[in-house]
Amino acid sequence: MEFLIAIIIGARETVIGILVLLGIASFIAVICPLPFSAQTRRFAQRNKILFCLLALLAIGSISLIAWRLATAEIHALKRYTRRQVNFITQEISYYHMEHGRFPGKENGEVMSKLMESGEWMNSLPNRLQPNFDDRGRVIDPWGRPYSFEMRRDSVVIVTSAGPDGISDTSDDIFSLAYP
Repeated sequence: MEFLIAIIIGARETVIGILVLLGIASFIAVICPLPFSAQTRRFAQRNKILFCLLALLAIGSISLIAWRLATAEIHALKRYTRRQVNFITQEISYYHMEHGRFPGKENGEVMSKLMESGEWMNSLPNRLQPNFDDRGRVIDPWGRPYSFEMRRDSVVIVTSAGPDGISDTSDDIFSLAYP
């Protein structure tokens, strides 16, 4: 999964770079037209403002497309993470109903008990299958382990730090598991 994400991000950055270079090249071509015939030069001089506006429009459009490509990936990963976190909290709640307690407080402990308890991974669609690090902890699409927090009111909060990797910021993705 991480390899696929790296390929998508690399391809996206390549496309953005090509689009920006094309925009810059078209802007330079409009501002400094190559000396063709005298008629072409006169036409370019008379319509320089029109050419500049068209070049700015082209660069603006290319920048907007590049921005949309860059943010689409993040939004897709956030949706994926939200679904995965919701599924994990649902399974924690099911575990609590069957055993009368939560499976644990730490990521690796929770995931090992969930996997021991039954077929929960088989009920998860392939596109939401979690990835694990070398310590057995389930990780988000950005390669960081989810955090599991047990509250005093018997609520478990499963959290991903989100794309920025910093906890307690606006891009965090979380879900609550109730007893």
